[in-house]
Parts: sequence; C-alpha cells; structure tokens
Amino acid sequence: MKIVPAPTAPSLPLWWSRSFRGRPSQVSEARSWLAGLLPACEALDDLLILTSELAANAITHTRSGQPGGWFTLELTLSPQTARVVVGDQGSDGIPARQAPSEGGAASREHGRGLVLIDAISAAWGMAGGPRGRWLWAEADWRSRGGPLPTGPVGDSVARQFAAIRRAHPGTSPWYSSETGHWHATLPAVSGGVLTAPSPGALASMLRSRKPPARNHQTPAGRPPPGASGNERIASIPAASC
Repeated sequence: MKIVPAPTAPSLPLWWSRSFRGRPSQVSEARSWLAGLLPACEALDDLLILTSELAANAITHTRSGQPGGWFTLELTLSPQTARVVVGDQGSDGIPARQAPSEGGAASREHGRGLVLIDAISAAWGMAGGPRGRWLWAEADWRSRGGPLPTGPVGDSVARQFAAIRRAHPGTSPWYSSETGHWHATLPAVSGGVLTAPSPGALASMLRSRKPPARNHQTPAGRPPPGASGNERIASIPAASC
C-alpha cells in the first residue's frame, strides 16, 4: 500500500526588523543595514533602491521626519520573493503616484518616488492610515538568481507569532505564501481577519485595536516591539548571485 505523506504547512519566510531615527542620514544607514543581510546580486540592488525611496518618503512626507520621529524597516525573504516594508508615524495626506506635471513641487517629488517604486518593484502597496502607514515593495528573488536561505528558517517569525498569541489571547496569526501578506484571525467575540504587509505591522495593528493582555502596552511615540531589534536567524550563502 502506498503511503501518502500528510500535507505540510508552508514554511515561514525569514524576517529581519530594525527601527531608525527619522533623519535624512538614516536613509543610508538603513541601506547599509539591509545590504549586510543579503548577498550582492541584481535583486539586492533593486531592494536597496526601494529601501532608499521608502525611507526617504517616510522622513520627508510623514511625522517620522519631525523631531523625535522614527521609522521601521522590515525585510522578509521567501524562496521566491524579497519584501521591504517601511513603517512611518503617519500623515494627513495619502501617498499616491503622480505624473511629473501634476501637483506642486513637493507633491511631484513625492509622486516621482512612487513612480520609481512602481517601475522597479515586482509589486508594491500600502496599509494603515493617518496615524501610521506601512509602504511595502517586493523584488523577485529566486528567478533572478538569489540563493536559497539556509538554517532555521522562520524561527524569528514563530517567536513573533508566539508573542502575538500571548499578548492577544484567542488571536491566531498566520502567513499566506500566495500573497506574501500576514494575517490574524480575531477571537469570535470580535470576529474578522486583519491583514498586514509584515509581522511588525500585524502586531501594531492588533495593538491599535485594543490594549493587549497583561502589561504589553506600547508607550506612545516609541517604536513597537518586534520592530526595534535586529533579527537575523538564518544564514545566506556568502557568494554573490
């Protein structure tokens, strides 16, 4: 009799996160940090450009650029796709692509950055609102020769999921390998599903809905837990793509 193995859950991607001060000099710092995580290749070149544009957007056009401001940078890496996510402290305006002839000078500068992101990335989008947004962009990884990660893939995400379950009892976080998005099924009493572009964004969205259990409340104006550290769990082959 042929034994058919039970289906396995999709493996979790790698996840790194860090927070930066909302200063122009931190754009190059964010690039350098990300460049140190992955091997040199065409896909990484695109990720660095996307990181620069997203970080500069946060500093220039949101409250992240005000005194005491900060932004977060998250990187997730699956076998096929690499995604960068920049979280800011929000703004009254909504980011939108804009042709060079549209709007005023500041608006055109903002719009050109998103046009560049649209041209370079495999996909991009945003989540959140005036109190805080996450802009994300992806680059194809494996199809452009990026090496597969080795080591305990997904361990950092598993720890983040465990922290979410402790802080928000009854909540079930999960990852969709089809869309690259992160979800949380809410307890039956509130119902529904939250969708976010990264683990850090998902945790922040949950915190904004209600105070978490015990004493996990994030101080106002501080980077959220899970987005202020330097997560590097698995190793990537050092050779270039």
